[in-house]
Amino acid sequence: GVPTNESVAYGDYDGIDTATQAIIDDVQRTVDKELDVELATVAYKLEGDKNAVRSRETNLGNLYCDAMLYDAEQVIGKRPDCALINSGAIRASIEEGEITLKDVKTVMPFPDQVCVLNITGAQLLEAIEAGCQNIGYEGVIGAFPQVAGIEFTINATVPYEKGETYPDSTFAA
Repeated sequence: GVPTNESVAYGDYDGIDTATQAIIDDVQRTVDKELDVELATVAYKLEGDKNAVRSRETNLGNLYCDAMLYDAEQVIGKRPDCALINSGAIRASIEEGEITLKDVKTVMPFPDQVCVLNITGAQLLEAIEAGCQNIGYEGVIGAFPQVAGIEFTINATVPYEKGETYPDSTFAA
């Protein structure tokens, strides 16, 4: 159609501007080409299903945290003791076979950055306990920690003792 300067009420327009759609399609082809680059192959599924990754250790969580340790070591010149990521950062599984950049961006859609901290063992334990507070109860939360460099065991028969909520946060001590 002929372009006009008429206002259209939100939700009333259901057409497609062919010139704009052509630009969108061209950009999408370029993006798809870049995202379809093969980065690696895997001989088995990397588990990132929400119910799995938010309730237990998974091979994808391990890989993610191992990569964090590697990345941190490249920057600071020594390997940190451990790595920890909240499982809510993992959004999908990767099936057996070719792994593309699109797969990686689907699994990790957020612009997270590796941050190296010096903390005490008590602080690390507190973070793990807070992240595991719903284990053994209804529902799973994205705070469950995926880790590398450490192991922990959850005693789900002992209830989490929620302390005061941290300032500007939804998490409690």
